Amino acid sequence: MRINCPYCGARCLEEFTYRGDATVKRPESIDESARDAWVDYVYLRDNPAGLHKELWHHGAGCHSWLEVTRNTVTHEIVAVELAAKGAEMAGTQINRLSGKGLVDREKTAHFQFDGEAFSGHPGDTLASALLANGVRLVGRSFKYHRPRGILTAGSEEPNALV
Repeated sequence: MRINCPYCGARCLEEFTYRGDATVKRPESIDESARDAWVDYVYLRDNPAGLHKELWHHGAGCHSWLEVTRNTVTHEIVAVELAAKGAEMAGTQINRLSGKGLVDREKTAHFQFDGEAFSGHPGDTLASALLANGVRLVGRSFKYHRPRGILTAGSEEPNALV
């Protein structure tokens, strides 16, 4: 079985780890009254025959979390997408901590990277702005075309301000 990673392309199953059912939702409340909901969440899982959404982690590659739609009877993979795709498409910066760093969050700066439009904040570094927007792939190796991410001394790298 091969999984088509959005960053790395088609890869063997051995590079991935199955991490569970992607349709399970965590209960909202932590009160004692929600005990049954927590028992269901932690211990009970469906065993469907047919199409099923699953979470997979690309541990031997780009370390992406993927939502894989797979037929549990034939093991055919119907669709693969990033697990956080919905939040990224909504324009939210899902990887940014609020109130941290030396970034002016009152203003917004818009920039383009690799042909796509993103937003950041004045005083933000390019690396930090890309990571906040969910961008992890910034290049590929020459020989094997392996994915390359951001490597920096810290989130406030002075050599790449937006």
